[in-house]
Amino acid sequence: MDVGERDLAIIRFDEPDGDWLDFVCANRGGSEPALQYDIVFGQVADDKVYSVVQYYENGVYDRGEAIKRLKVDGLFNQILFHTEKSLTYCRFVGFETLGDRK
Repeated sequence: MDVGERDLAIIRFDEPDGDWLDFVCANRGGSEPALQYDIVFGQVADDKVYSVVQYYENGVYDRGEAIKRLKVDGLFNQILFHTEKSLTYCRFVGFETLGDRK
């Protein structure tokens, strides 16, 4: 555990599982469980994901089917620095120019 992790409320989703699906649905439903965390690690709930989540919420997919469909798609990971406190652990290391600017 990193020094900062002892001082921060962190939740980590390593894959789109049932806990992650519940978390996404709760946030979509307005209860915003993310508010209780300084940092959230997990997969991006983009438009492609939201269609599966919507089918799950509407009962078209059961929990197992929704998770299966989410795992098939190539999901991207994200880190949400949700509080000012979490941002105090960030520091600028450097930059690299990519591509040709014309």
